[in-house]
Amino acid sequence: MVSKKKHEHDRFLDAVGESSDSVLFVLRGHLLAENYLERIIAHSLTRGDKVVQSGSFGFYQKLILVDALGQFDDRYIQCFKNLNSVRNKLAHELGKSISRTDTELIGQPLGPRFREIQREAKYDDALTLHRVIAYLCGYLAGAIVSLEQQERDQKREANGKEHSS
Repeated sequence: MVSKKKHEHDRFLDAVGESSDSVLFVLRGHLLAENYLERIIAHSLTRGDKVVQSGSFGFYQKLILVDALGQFDDRYIQCFKNLNSVRNKLAHELGKSISRTDTELIGQPLGPRFREIQREAKYDDALTLHRVIAYLCGYLAGAIVSLEQQERDQKREANGKEHSS
């Protein structure tokens, strides 16, 4: 059986691909991150599906809601806020490209982990950006896997109590 983590990694690769186009990578990474935020909301709130299905919330509102759940370190929330800002610039400025400043804006809240990613990418801006977005989406994917496991454990526990009564 394929592990949930492997499934989420494959989902990431399917969504963002191996594109060398940094603009496309940011747009696709942002879209995938939004999907992950929706899944976190759906799993974390009793009727989170209503929030997700309403279509009334944009990325930023979903991020604020996930932040309010108190499950994530502020530095990750800041990275996603910054990713959203960069994505919005791309969506509203024709011909906009990704700059080193954009990459740093997204990644710097990670602190030492960002500097490590830069070193691993040999300070190549495009590769650094790709690895930062992969890291951030992986963080959300890990949270989803954990939430899904908690749900399964709770169902198993509830079923066990029903059978013992």
